[in-house]
Amino acid sequence: RRGRTSIIVMTTVRDGAFVAFLTQLRAHDLDALYGTSPWASLAVVRALDAVAKQIVLRLVYCAPTTTTTPDGGGGVHGIGADVLARWVMDTGDARGALERAMARLMRLRVVLEEDSNDARADAEGDVAAMEIDAGGGAFVGSSPGWAFSVNSTKTYSVHGAFAANVREALERGFVGLGEDGEDDEGLSSDAEVVSRVPDRATLNAYAKSKWEDLLLTLTGASDAFARSGSGAKGRLDAQALFRAAGLTTAAAASAAKKGGSKRLRNAGVTAAGFRFLLTTAQEQIWVLLTQYVRDSQSADATSAISFLLRLSFQRPGRAYAMTGTLSDTEQDVVRDLTHLGLLYTFDAKKKSYYVPTLLSSGLSGGGFAGDGDVGGSTESSNATATDGHIIVETNYRVYAYTSSAVELEIL
Repeated sequence: RRGRTSIIVMTTVRDGAFVAFLTQLRAHDLDALYGTSPWASLAVVRALDAVAKQIVLRLVYCAPTTTTTPDGGGGVHGIGADVLARWVMDTGDARGALERAMARLMRLRVVLEEDSNDARADAEGDVAAMEIDAGGGAFVGSSPGWAFSVNSTKTYSVHGAFAANVREALERGFVGLGEDGEDDEGLSSDAEVVSRVPDRATLNAYAKSKWEDLLLTLTGASDAFARSGSGAKGRLDAQALFRAAGLTTAAAASAAKKGGSKRLRNAGVTAAGFRFLLTTAQEQIWVLLTQYVRDSQSADATSAISFLLRLSFQRPGRAYAMTGTLSDTEQDVVRDLTHLGLLYTFDAKKKSYYVPTLLSSGLSGGGFAGDGDVGGSTESSNATATDGHIIVETNYRVYAYTSSAVELEIL
């Protein structure tokens, strides 16, 4: 229609593990992330589906409307639902896609209802300090009441700090977004340090090996994460992480302790654990990281989440300094992520360095199963992908031609 600007309609699907993780945070936790880390805002934008991305990019530049009443009252208002409805085609599918995208943005607190208490608190700049309990009580989940209708009379606005971060990134060309205007804080260009970084093939093989060891530990086919000294430099307890995430039961831990030929393969693996094995590497990573952050102490959680999101924008295969750059908490996170294969660490010139692998590059690169627009998740999946074939005969016999020990265990 003339005078009507529409956006591309794409049906959105369920939240991926990364988006689900963010929607489980309390409102003031998300406020703190958006208020202190531009990378958190950009990570959210990168993980959104196509419709939600278009809405955000328009809303961050939409000026609020000021109204005045005869009695001298009035105020500043956001964009009405009727205006948002004109951004899509006048079809049921298009409006359904808009409503689903808006509901997701509201769960993420990217978009706020103008007349809600949350919106008023945001307008007043009331950003509370992040508090995440070790027991997981702070991860209360999003209210099922978050919903958007094109027939609503409410108005909507973008979270102030989130909008400022996105505008700054766009206007700067994504340059100088770090502290003190630095893009790659800690990135080393020293020739001796650079020479210690593994080549791409070696780094991919390292990441794949680490992640497969983790998955084989889950199935009981490996004791790589139970060997003496495997956690000497970190706090990561893989078996405890599996149990806390609901992937295994206590029977798995008992079987793992027996070791050797006495261990029971797949002992204690729950239905959720088998579904976990069938998902993408990116989804698997965030399922474990969600529990990892829950298990962190309250004072550590803020730094851990911020560092994880910052890490997703660092370049794989480049060395970043730990010593003198990262806090003690962040260095602990680096050691734990090294056990998972997301990072590679080494020492040079009496300093410690870490190198992001392709597994870490896809942390926030999408996460919508079946959406095609998943950004960096393709690369992270490639880091653990293997070539092979599966043949299913009409008599239901299954033949697998693969070199992957994990795929053999799944079968």
